[in-house]
Amino acid sequence: MTIDDLLEAVASSRPQDWHLIHYGDLAGGPSNLEDGRGGAHTHRAVHRDDVSLGLAFGLSYIDKKRSFDFLSRFADQSAWPTLLDFLWDGSLVHRELGIVVDGGRMTLPWPEPPAANVGGLPDSELIGEKVTRREVAYWRLVHALKGSREDFDEYLERSGLVVL
Repeated sequence: MTIDDLLEAVASSRPQDWHLIHYGDLAGGPSNLEDGRGGAHTHRAVHRDDVSLGLAFGLSYIDKKRSFDFLSRFADQSAWPTLLDFLWDGSLVHRELGIVVDGGRMTLPWPEPPAANVGGLPDSELIGEKVTRREVAYWRLVHALKGSREDFDEYLERSGLVVL
């Protein structure tokens, strides 16, 4: 399986294709990576038809207060980055960045992938307005796996992000 095959398999999958394990909030909420405290993903999912394929998500961190124009469209304007890790045979093979918005009620794709710095963390000041259909599919899947009551597509529309 190539990386592109793996990414497409995740993007085209449905929530019922996955077996979810919820670890709980082991990290005690968003981590602050600047002060050296680590964190952990709160969820792990394995593909039911191919257990070599896995996802890990729920690791969020706050590296500084963020303010972006599109956040004004939500009741709570706090936001922070979060990670979605793609695993093959337990090894990390790809990572996507999301942005938790509206005080933690929703996670959307990070607009225009930022320039990575040491450790692959985002450049805090770079955020755009465009996301890809594949990125939307990943985060919609994560949203469904977490069982949130909020409407992903409503939040995506309200954000004003442009889907390419």
